[in-house]
Amino acid sequence: MISPSFIDSTSLLFRETEQISGTRDFCFMAMDSFKKSVHDFSGKKGSLENEVLDMVKLVKSTSPRISLLMFMIFKISEEFSQYLLVSPQASISDQKNKLEEIIEEVKNARKKSSEKLIKFSKDVIENGDVILLHDASHSIFDILCQAKTDKKQFSILLAEREKKKNLIIIRFLIKHNFSFQVVPEYLLSQVKATITKSMFGAVTINSLHEVISDAGTGSIVSQMKEWKIPVYVPITNDKFSLWEAKEHHTYKTKKHKISEDIEYDKLSFSHDRYPTNLVTYFITNKGILSADELNKKYDSYYKECSFWRKKNKISETDN
Repeated sequence: MISPSFIDSTSLLFRETEQISGTRDFCFMAMDSFKKSVHDFSGKKGSLENEVLDMVKLVKSTSPRISLLMFMIFKISEEFSQYLLVSPQASISDQKNKLEEIIEEVKNARKKSSEKLIKFSKDVIENGDVILLHDASHSIFDILCQAKTDKKQFSILLAEREKKKNLIIIRFLIKHNFSFQVVPEYLLSQVKATITKSMFGAVTINSLHEVISDAGTGSIVSQMKEWKIPVYVPITNDKFSLWEAKEHHTYKTKKHKISEDIEYDKLSFSHDRYPTNLVTYFITNKGILSADELNKKYDSYYKECSFWRKKNKISETDN
């Protein structure tokens, strides 16, 4: 039995790490930690499977759930269970070696999905583009680096946000010698005539056909749509949500602030959400898709994953 306090502390750790590192890199870090814990495991034969099942219970209990992490953990659990069925006499040492191998295979499969996405992004960036960025999406970072490798001539306009997240993007741009400028996100109207394209990361797509993204993204995407500036969102299908969404897919906190002689309450949200039809094109591991095409792909994928929801006893509504 996993205690509610442990779930809460794990949820906080997941949220904060994912917001800083990005969904993909967060999941890679989680896989590396999982693999190390398996390597260091010293339990008796039969107990390793219970540890994996506890991991499944934990990742589907966090708030909010992170679809890609669930996908990877469920895949690991499924393949390890199959191994135990065909190799019931395997020693604990052999079980550990096999589980570490499965974790690495799942991680590598995710890397291949990212590589396919980058391949399909090849013609998205053109010479002379001025691309608006807002979040530290590592898929977008990869797309930019590929375009630079392909000798594309373009520049970046960064919508300024919280200092910590802003610095992650700026350090990346400086490290890779990109031409860029920073503008406060509330003054984008002053530079809209210079923007040719915009790119935004995504945590997941949910069953309401909404993009779940970094906090603050939705309003900027809406502005881009109104100004008829193309919006591109890279996402692989293993980031699609596996369960039916309800009204909220974000974690909400309320903090009491004190500034000099003024006290007030401030609401903070872990993520943002906006409809897929605000996006011009989705860059996926299956190709470049319109919002309608992506929604159809999502609906098909969601039906295919119904057995996972039943097998892993995933509630039909999300937190």
